[in-house]
Amino acid sequence: MSSSDYIQKVFSPDEIASATDLGQSSTEISNRNQVEIFIASENIAAGDLVSLDLAKANNGLRLLCVKVADATDACPVGVAVAAATANEQIEVTIKGIVEEAKTKGDVVNIAVGDALYCNTAGKLHAQKVAEGGSATFNTKAPAAVALEATTADGTSRVYVIKNF
Repeated sequence: MSSSDYIQKVFSPDEIASATDLGQSSTEISNRNQVEIFIASENIAAGDLVSLDLAKANNGLRLLCVKVADATDACPVGVAVAAATANEQIEVTIKGIVEEAKTKGDVVNIAVGDALYCNTAGKLHAQKVAEGGSATFNTKAPAAVALEATTADGTSRVYVIKNF
């Protein structure tokens, strides 16, 4: 696993205005998403929120293996980039924008800027806080922030918060 977070290239104003093509027209050149490789403990679909598999035998495996996150998981680490079957390597976005993360906005509507956590296997839910004083609410740390509103059970754009 990587221990560094590199910025590929940040262009200065004079480079952007330059007549010479330095590759500055590509938005991918300064992509700050961070992706790590884990081992899938079970079948995982693209867009699933994944968590460390704390049921493994030792701490080395617990930090290497991931499973589909659910409401009982304490350590969500990111969103699966592509599908993988059990015991395969899997790329997981642990920080940055994911275009099609699985979300569940049909129970509690998701608004732009909502903190998202896992309450249904692999799916991100809005974490609404009741300010009335009498209701209880989930106090888990959010795994992501909603970048678009949704009222459906599907996928949407999110920013994954680095927890790993």
